[in-house]
Amino acid sequence: MRVHYCLDRGVVHQYGCWLGHVVHGDLGESYRSQRAVTAIIADRIGPTAELALAAIVLQLLIGVPLASSRRPTRAVARTPSPASPA
Repeated sequence: MRVHYCLDRGVVHQYGCWLGHVVHGDLGESYRSQRAVTAIIADRIGPTAELALAAIVLQLLIGVPLASSRRPTRAVARTPSPASPA
């Protein structure tokens, strides 16, 4: 295990070894569940993506009609914003 994770080398070499493993998709093994971290992430990516997509759709369904129905008052229209041209 020490050799696989390059723990018998210097800190700089350990970081390079770790980075090499990450680039190749080896995120290591979970101490808690003794499973590959990539497998744990793969199990949970579906529900996470579903929740994120539902949040985006809900935001668009509520936010766009609310923003488009609001008319600026005169004071707001004359107030400069950071995004307005100088």
